[in-house]
Amino acid sequence: MRDDRGRVLVVLPRADHVRGYAPLVPALASRGLEPIIVSAADSVPIPAAGRRIAVPFYGSVRGRVAWLRLVVRRELAARRLMRSLAPDAIVVPSDVSDALLAFVAAARRRRVPVVYVQGVPVFADFPRLNAETHAARSRGRRALGATLELLLGMAGIHVATGAKGVLGSRADHVIVMDHEQARIHIGAGVAAERVSVTGAPFVDGLVALRRRFDGDLRRRTLAGAGIDAPVALILTKSLHRLGWTTRAMHEALVQEMVAAVHAELPGWTCAVKLHPAESVDEYRAFLADGAVRIVQDAPVEELLLASDVVISLGTSGAALSARVLGARLVVVTHPSVPMLGAHRDLAADPATAGSTVELRARLRALRTIGGTPWAPPAPDGDTVGSDGRASERIADALHAIVQARRSGRS
Repeated sequence: MRDDRGRVLVVLPRADHVRGYAPLVPALASRGLEPIIVSAADSVPIPAAGRRIAVPFYGSVRGRVAWLRLVVRRELAARRLMRSLAPDAIVVPSDVSDALLAFVAAARRRRVPVVYVQGVPVFADFPRLNAETHAARSRGRRALGATLELLLGMAGIHVATGAKGVLGSRADHVIVMDHEQARIHIGAGVAAERVSVTGAPFVDGLVALRRRFDGDLRRRTLAGAGIDAPVALILTKSLHRLGWTTRAMHEALVQEMVAAVHAELPGWTCAVKLHPAESVDEYRAFLADGAVRIVQDAPVEELLLASDVVISLGTSGAALSARVLGARLVVVTHPSVPMLGAHRDLAADPATAGSTVELRARLRALRTIGGTPWAPPAPDGDTVGSDGRASERIADALHAIVQARRSGRS
C-alpha cells in the first residue's frame, strides 16, 4: 500500500548522473518526499534514502533490430513506471536526450510535472552549435535520423535521432546552476518564468569531497586506479563521435598531449581518463606503448583531486569540476576544433593552452620550478562555486511543486 508521501521519480540513465545527483536524494527524503531512482541495473550504488528501479537505458546493441528492441523496451518501461508508481513529479538531467524522451513524454501524458535539474553546464548559444554539428553530418545520416524519429514517433516510440532539441523546452520547470546558465537557457527560448537558479547537486558533491579529501584518500584513489604519483591526468572524449572533428585529428591531439607529458614531465605517470561514453578499445590501438595508464571506471572527481596536474582536451563538465575542486588545470584547445573552447568561461581561464605547443611550455614551467608538492585542498576557497546547499534549495522547490500539484493548483 502506498504511503501518503509525495513521490518523486529521479531518472538518471548514466552512472555519472547517479553520482552527480546523489546529494539530492537525502534532501528530498528530509522533506517528506519519497525519492525513487530510475537507473541502469549495473549503475553505481544509490544513497540509502532512496530506492532504485532498473531500466534498460543503454545496451551494447549491434544492428538496427537490436537497437529497435532496446528503445521499445525503454518506452514500455517508462509507461509502466509512470502508471504503476503515479509519481507527483519527475526529475531529469535532460528533457530532450534520447534516453529520457520516453519518460518525459509519459509524464506529460499523465500531467506529471517534468523538472529539468541541470547536471552539467551548457555551451553559450548551444542551439546554434548543435545545429552546426548536426549540419556537419552527411546528408544520408541526417535523413535517416529524421526519418527514424518521425516513423517511431508515429508509433508512440520517442527517440532523439534527428536534430537536437533545446534543453528545457519540454520541461515544466527548469532548475539551473547559476545566473549565466539561466541567461543561456532563456536566450535559447526557454520561458524565463520557468527558470530558477539554485546551484547544482553535483557541485554540492564536489564541495563535500573537497572538504574531506586528504592524503590517505589520495593514496587509496591512486592505488585503486593503478597509478603512481606524481600524476598528469588527461581528460578526453571522442571528438569524432560528436561530429567535432575527424577520428584522425582526435587521435593526433591525444597523442600530442601524451607526448608533451612524457617530454616535459619525465618520471611522471601519464593517465588518460576516458569519457563515460568511450571504451578502452578506442584507445588501445594508438596508446599501445605501455607508458600510458588508461582509466575507464574510476570516479573522475577523486582522480582530479589526487592528480598533480589535470590536462583537459577542451572545456567540459569534468574540467569545470577540476576548477571547482581547486585542481591545477590546463585546458587544451585547438584552432581547427572550435568546439573545444565552447565553454567560454573556462576557455578564457589563464590556464588555457591554445595548442599542444603551449601545453608543452606550461608543463615545462611546472617542471622547471619543481612543481608544488601535492597537498590537500583548502576546505574553503574562491574556486568553490557553491555553498554546498544547492540540493537543499532544489528539494524545497520540488516540495513546493508536489504540494501545488496535490492541492490542484498546477
